[in-house]
Amino acid sequence: VIVDEAHHATAASYRKVMEHYTSNPNLKVLGLTATPDRADEEALGQVFDDVAFEFDIGDGIRDGWLVPVMQQAVYVEGLDYSNIRTTAGELNGADLAAVLEFEETLHGMTTPILDICGNGKTLIFTATVAQADRMAEILNRHKPDSAEYVCGATPKEYRRELFQRYAAGDFQYLCNVGVATEGFDEPGIKYVVMARPTKSRSLFAQMAGRGTRVLPGIVEGIEPADTRRLLISQSDKPEMTIIDFVGNAGRHKLIHAADILGGKYSDEIVELANRNMEREGKPADIATELQKAEREIEKRARAKREAAERTKLKPRSRYSTTKVNPFDVLDIVPSREPGWHQGRTPTTAQLNCLKKFGVTPPENLSFTHASQLIDKLISRSQEGKPSFKQTNLLQKYGYDCAGLTFHEASNLITRIAENGWKRPA
Repeated sequence: VIVDEAHHATAASYRKVMEHYTSNPNLKVLGLTATPDRADEEALGQVFDDVAFEFDIGDGIRDGWLVPVMQQAVYVEGLDYSNIRTTAGELNGADLAAVLEFEETLHGMTTPILDICGNGKTLIFTATVAQADRMAEILNRHKPDSAEYVCGATPKEYRRELFQRYAAGDFQYLCNVGVATEGFDEPGIKYVVMARPTKSRSLFAQMAGRGTRVLPGIVEGIEPADTRRLLISQSDKPEMTIIDFVGNAGRHKLIHAADILGGKYSDEIVELANRNMEREGKPADIATELQKAEREIEKRARAKREAAERTKLKPRSRYSTTKVNPFDVLDIVPSREPGWHQGRTPTTAQLNCLKKFGVTPPENLSFTHASQLIDKLISRSQEGKPSFKQTNLLQKYGYDCAGLTFHEASNLITRIAENGWKRPA
């Protein structure tokens, strides 16, 4: 049994079907999804035994199959989500309608859409039919015949015609309510407008993914990845931009663009990247912002550890009895553990790999964090940076290994050894 859009697989309707077929003990079940996160964080491990293959949006961008993602955060004065209730893990629909169908709010959204998107093909996600209808109306006031809207009640024949006209470039803006999410493919989209907030990582990823497609005929059959990335950068669609409207979120943790590209980063790093992009108020490359936030968090953690070490002033001879945290040694922050990996322990192959790098796996190490450590160790080796053992030893002598190469670290350790295992002057 092959289950497409497998993030729905924990639903009772899906499970009933699979329980019927899995009464055959020889049956295999394969689930495929681009968005394995669920809004309710219910683990897909209840249905699937293992994750056979992972390839997220960030991987697709790095491998040159998807276009880079930019985010433009737009602050809308008076946009206030703080009093909206949460229902079944998502923002309450009736409460959202009261906020997003307000005329002043709609103008606060359509004006920057007109300014930022220029003539680029734009897909707009709204929370209600009334909001979609009114946004299309306002856009057409400024730019006649430029906008249409579609919803679940739109007749199928007219919907098909609308999508064909949109693909052909007959109009620029398509406002939709829950229609152009799963299964909608239009590579020409350059701007995705989030005119509705969400607390669902999966829903945000589905919406954002509509704009990540590469234009036809650019990368098909092309190797290697860096060539594909170069061709994308030289095409008529070198990137896509997410326009994300920002207001007072109150107690809500709303999802933004960095959340969907930050799966391998900690929540702290993702939140910092989001804050930085909101503060800048200009288009920002999300991958770059995540890397900058990671370096900032690592810098803060390193300063905190150094301050703590200065207060201890332990004799050096006691280092041999101190447990080594490999995340501290490598200056990395443990990444967020996705729901489908929660509770999963490292494989034998992962543990053996860590031991080959000289790492003693800490207690309660998870599968996700073992994978993160291995990726870091391999990348450091490929970049010619000091090994884990070298870094651990030099840190004990008070050295910062950030700017050292493998060979420089080796020479420094030789000098320490020749000095009777004391730090040279």
